[in-house]
Amino acid sequence: MLLKNLSDLILDTPDAPTVLGNFIARAIADDCLPPKFVQSYKDKVECDHARQALLRADTLLSMKHGLVRLDNVWGVGGGLRPVKYLVRQMNLLLQEYLSSGDLHEAQRCLMDLEVPHFHHELVYEAVVMVIEAISGQVEEAMCRLLKILSSAIIITPDLMERGFLRVYEDMPDICLDVPLAYTVLERFVERCHKAGFLTDPVIKKMPSRGRKRFVSEGDGGRVKGEFESVCSRNQVFVTASYYLFGLYALGTNYANGLGIGKVELEEGNPHLCGGRVENHLRKITPVHQMEIRTSISPSSAVELNMTSVLANYATEA
Repeated sequence: MLLKNLSDLILDTPDAPTVLGNFIARAIADDCLPPKFVQSYKDKVECDHARQALLRADTLLSMKHGLVRLDNVWGVGGGLRPVKYLVRQMNLLLQEYLSSGDLHEAQRCLMDLEVPHFHHELVYEAVVMVIEAISGQVEEAMCRLLKILSSAIIITPDLMERGFLRVYEDMPDICLDVPLAYTVLERFVERCHKAGFLTDPVIKKMPSRGRKRFVSEGDGGRVKGEFESVCSRNQVFVTASYYLFGLYALGTNYANGLGIGKVELEEGNPHLCGGRVENHLRKITPVHQMEIRTSISPSSAVELNMTSVLANYATEA
């Protein structure tokens, strides 16, 4: 019946002979039609389109490993596609979305891949792309896309969580290429949480890179210093060149509260010499260079560092 009606079917479906030839070949491979079906009808049909369909089926059956290849005669779809191919397609999907801003097209392309179990890869690629872009515009666009996909249940909550957790696990490697990765990730996770599709457990599991916090980085300000220690017979000299904002040392001939020794302060700005701590706090004039010298007995084995010296200056009245 189909072979006889190909002349009409081709008006609506131009590739009807090819599709029918694929169907006949697959039916023979699945033992739905006898193997002699093609040969028995090849010389009996008068329609050129029907003859073309039978020739297509005969070619597919005659090629090397034809029966095995017919398993994918309708194409490779869903989970049968290689993982690298799926990752590449999702990456291209996201890049095209950032270029066009078309949410519906991005949604359609994702569904066409037919891999709902692999949607966590899209979440992973989207978050990594946000981190590498370091752009508020990209963050907003990706947040909008993930929210739409989550609202439509295209990406389920468990796959959304798995995608973010995969990013969390890879953060030590990502931050090697993007030093601000943790900052961008925290900002994006907070944005997604406010959008309403990211759960509290994902927020609580978000990693943060630990780092040392110096006293100069707090309310006092910022210190950039280079220290040189020169040991002599009776004393150790500690020389510091740094920038200090908001917190200043006291004046000259200041006795160290810890009893380390006599501390002498020689600074380039004479207006900041002498006085009490409250007279020097909250000033905005920077001290560009300061030299702190203290006499320490080598046998005391006391390590003098800039943090302890500044703390002593700040706590004394």
